[in-house]
Amino acid sequence: KPEKELPTVIDEETTGEEPIEMRYDTNIAEEFEGYRSGVMDRQLIVIDKMDQWKSIWNKIGKETPDPANMPKVDFSKQVVLVAFMGSKRTGGYSIKIHSVVKEGNKLIAKVYEENPPKDAMVTQAFTEPFHIIIIDKPTDVKSVEFKQ
Repeated sequence: KPEKELPTVIDEETTGEEPIEMRYDTNIAEEFEGYRSGVMDRQLIVIDKMDQWKSIWNKIGKETPDPANMPKVDFSKQVVLVAFMGSKRTGGYSIKIHSVVKEGNKLIAKVYEENPPKDAMVTQAFTEPFHIIIIDKPTDVKSVEFKQ
């Protein structure tokens, strides 16, 4: 599969804050994001087994995306990174795995969370933002972890 074109920064126009570098030292095979995960608490998960993947996909599949269309993952060569922001009282929130950087024999994933400005007009509905990426795992990588 061709590599996905991704922006290199989350910029000030988007966040109102200092730019955040977006960097991926590995190929992103697929990416999913949304606002209705059904997961009520904040979680950062590294999935390296099919049963874990099925469980997570079925959980989010109740809202979006379609559980029948679960993406195939070759866990001998790939890993799934999942970021759940947890339940929020309104819209305007998002979570993004903004970088996956190789450090020695590890891949380190970093997450960016965005909250709506205090004066923003937002959807008046509960949301549970999420971001999922399926990445290629380099052969010399022994572990993948999230770092705050």
